[in-house]
Amino acid sequence: MMRLLATALLLLLAGCQSLLPAPPVLQLAPSALGQEVRIVQSIDSAQGLLLAHIEVSPAQLSMAGTTPDGQVLLRLRLQADGTLQADTADWAPRALQANHILSDFQLSFWPAASIRAALPEGWQLHHSDDGLERVLQYRGTPVVSIRYGASDHWSQPLQFTHHRWHYQLTITTVSMDPL
Repeated sequence: MMRLLATALLLLLAGCQSLLPAPPVLQLAPSALGQEVRIVQSIDSAQGLLLAHIEVSPAQLSMAGTTPDGQVLLRLRLQADGTLQADTADWAPRALQANHILSDFQLSFWPAASIRAALPEGWQLHHSDDGLERVLQYRGTPVVSIRYGASDHWSQPLQFTHHRWHYQLTITTVSMDPL
């Protein structure tokens, strides 16, 4: 009987998780980052490794995602006016969506105030007191957790866990230079 009750409870909890709305897809102004930079990041996931070549200026954010051997998987450009242009290679995995990669990047690195201002009702962004963890929640339920390796968020790898879509990323900044 206890086993049946525990199974029913787990099914109920799993059902509640699936009732969560889709997380907001961020498309914040490039200028909100507050710096002009050229970045190379390695993004490691269960599907493989992606190298992200990123430039951010007040006028635009551009990103090219490549395989380690240089094949271009995607390109995106976000203009200051919010216009997003994105191309994904025909052979790229279907789960690789440029707007979600942009959103994950911005959720990880844009200032919390900019993110909070863009969140729809019911969504909250919380920070740990030491600044090493950021959690996106919907009505108190964690949807995305980000654990930083250092307080500057760029110098050490971070762990990005998307609880709703069930994926994890390790993002390492390989290089970062001012434009």
